Amino acid sequence: MNGWISFSLYVAAGVLIEASQTPEAGPQSLNDLEFLVNTLQTMGPQYTVSKSFLTQLKIELEAAGISTRAGSGKDVSGMDYLL
Repeated sequence: MNGWISFSLYVAAGVLIEASQTPEAGPQSLNDLEFLVNTLQTMGPQYTVSKSFLTQLKIELEAAGISTRAGSGKDVSGMDYLL
């Protein structure tokens, strides 16, 4: 697998972050986002570029108010390693 596939995952996650900010956003968007984050995290040890994209994604998630901390934004279960 090419390490640059993580760029596609990062871009897809960015789209889902934007989609989660709309009134029509459903729980599936957050589930898909969690999947992409988990995939980037899994790829991190093998591909350094994946770690970079995951770090940037963490910043964007924080800016969008998406976290697992109670009362601090939208909850994405299982993503407490992000913040």
